[in-house]
Parts: sequence; C-alpha cells; structure tokens
Amino acid sequence: MYFCPVCNKNLEANETNCGYCGNRLYDELETSDISEQYELKPRFVFVYELLPSSIQTVWLLIVLFVVSNLVREYFHLPTASVVALFVVLLLLKDLKIFYRKFKYRNVKYIISDQGIEYIKESSHPKRYFLPYEEVSAVLIEKNYATRLFGYGHILVKSGSTGIYLDYIADVDQVYQYIIQHIHE
Repeated sequence: MYFCPVCNKNLEANETNCGYCGNRLYDELETSDISEQYELKPRFVFVYELLPSSIQTVWLLIVLFVVSNLVREYFHLPTASVVALFVVLLLLKDLKIFYRKFKYRNVKYIISDQGIEYIKESSHPKRYFLPYEEVSAVLIEKNYATRLFGYGHILVKSGSTGIYLDYIADVDQVYQYIIQHIHE
C-alpha cells in the first residue's frame, strides 16, 4: 500500500498523481541519468542545542504561571494545581526532543544532479521526487540555535507542495548545491 507524502491518503501503486491533493507522486529515475548524488540524513538535535528555545519557553511559562496564579486567586483553586500545570507544560515542551528523534530516524534525502528525493522507510513508506525543473523557490531557514550549532532547514517548493529538508548539517553548502542545479 502506498501513501501520498503530502496528505498521507492511501494510493494505488500505479497512480502518478494523488487523487486527494493533486500532488505529483514519486517517479522512478533511471540510474543511468544520475551522474552525481549523495545522501543526507536529518541531524539529531541534542538537548543543549535547544537551550535558546527553552529560554523562550521558560519566559512563556513564567507569564503563564503569573496568569494562572491570578486565575487561582479569583476562583480559589489550590496552589498545587497551578504548579502541576506548570510542570506538565514544561515536560510537554521538552518531550518534543524525543519526538524528533523518532520522527526523523527513518528519513533520508537523496540530493542528485537531477533533483531531490525524500525517502521515509517505515511501516508506511513514503517516497517523493522533486526534479529541479519543477522547483519554484528554495528557502533556507536558520535561527539563533541553528547558526550556533551548524544546522538548518531548507524548503524546496514546487507550486503548493515541496520537500522540507529538516535538521541538515552544512546547510549552506546543500543550499548552494541546490541553487546551482536549479539555475543550470
């Protein structure tokens, strides 16, 4: 059984376009057409690398704590309920680290001179190939943490769909490679 990489609907093996969202599905490339390719895997982000976003979360939680105390005083709720809510929200924020580890463990990107391929090998495998001729925009995304630790994200758009390359090491080099092949 096949699934659309955009809307995740069930598809038949011989379909070329998704009947639900219209996404063009994975096309097999002749390996003889590819003269150069390399594989990228999303880089695992360590806890200390999320510290800048954790500081923002702490500020948000402090504001939430103050508002919760005002609500607690107004409705005469016990203090333990406010503290419990604070701890639960902090844990939910930090559990995304483990979610990322499992979300990206079976994902890889193949960057070739013909295009970009997204591959997720799991119980519901997904494959999507985007040839350079169909690319409408390439955006690089970096924030404070990504600049500090040397990774980033690249969005390669094709109309309303595209491929999002998450947590890529040496993101500037990959971005330049993609841009170079789009303009050829």
